[in-house]
Amino acid sequence: GQETAIAEFPAAYLDGGAGYQQGWIRDLVCGDTHTSAYVLVNFIEEGESWFSKSHIIEIDLTTLTFSVLSEPAPGPWLVMHIALDDNNIVGLHDISPREPLSNISLADGTRTILAPGLAVGGVELDPELSSNIVYVATFDGIERIDVNTRTSENISVVSPDHPLAFAQVRAIGFDAPNNRVIVGDSALDALISVDVSTGERSDLVSRRIGSGAPLIAPRSVVLSADASRAWVADDGGNLAERLFEIDLATGDRRSVGNIILPYNFTIRGLAVDEPNRKAYIAFHHVIIEIDLNTELARDVVHVDTSFLQSISSMIHDAANDRLLIGDALADAIYSLELESGTIRLISRDGDRGDGEPFETIVS
Repeated sequence: GQETAIAEFPAAYLDGGAGYQQGWIRDLVCGDTHTSAYVLVNFIEEGESWFSKSHIIEIDLTTLTFSVLSEPAPGPWLVMHIALDDNNIVGLHDISPREPLSNISLADGTRTILAPGLAVGGVELDPELSSNIVYVATFDGIERIDVNTRTSENISVVSPDHPLAFAQVRAIGFDAPNNRVIVGDSALDALISVDVSTGERSDLVSRRIGSGAPLIAPRSVVLSADASRAWVADDGGNLAERLFEIDLATGDRRSVGNIILPYNFTIRGLAVDEPNRKAYIAFHHVIIEIDLNTELARDVVHVDTSFLQSISSMIHDAANDRLLIGDALADAIYSLELESGTIRLISRDGDRGDGEPFETIVS
């Protein structure tokens, strides 16, 4: 468990040259058959906001000497992830735009294109070039790239609401003896095993308690009146938004809300009308009602068709059958009458009520 510094990067190897900012270390790869470690360093051109050039730095682990394995010639070359094979490093450009895979020879740093003409995009990769295969993890599954035939096949297709749909892939590795790909996902908090022959996914290592789809990005919790259950609004991060009902005795999770929104919207509030079996989920631009019996969802208010500007918080006022809504841009509290759909101003500086003005309502 003791940490020891192996080597410190000389400043020269983080220097991208004239017109570039100091480099960012993006990736490190090494293996039990290699005597060197390889580090991907990316550079941002002055005046730009994203990486535009990559170097691969070789560190000889015996002598602790540094050298540049791959120079950006004849022009700037960019990858976001690298993976190590026996005699090569394979570079993955990014999810978007999709570009060919790059191959870098460990012997002399020569760069070539793997599977020319085939566009490849993804999050992490692992090459098996002895079999002419590269595995690429994407949010849609595992792409199996045949670099000889220049073809790509998703070998593990699942629906976005599958319990083991990838949400935040951090690592991928091919386990040849067991013919499976192992994916590490930080949002699922698990290692997922994917059978290469069948595409079937299963937990390899997981700390989850209870059955059902995992929580990815839970934002709001409401307890039932008897405190036996919790409703949790989960915006899914890179996956679909979901409303869960959780049995607090067992930890079992059940999806009870069919929310159809583009991914990556952040949930701002959750309110539950338990006697009437209704739940309300707020995003910055819309409030959605979910019937807990049918799981059907409908919009009840949208900022484009009201004078709301940016919903930032919401609670259920059961006594008056209404929602109270905090608006961070308007610095105001509104009510939404659930039966009529009428929106009324409750409190805002200069319009209704005395006291200090609100400044960015959050809760």
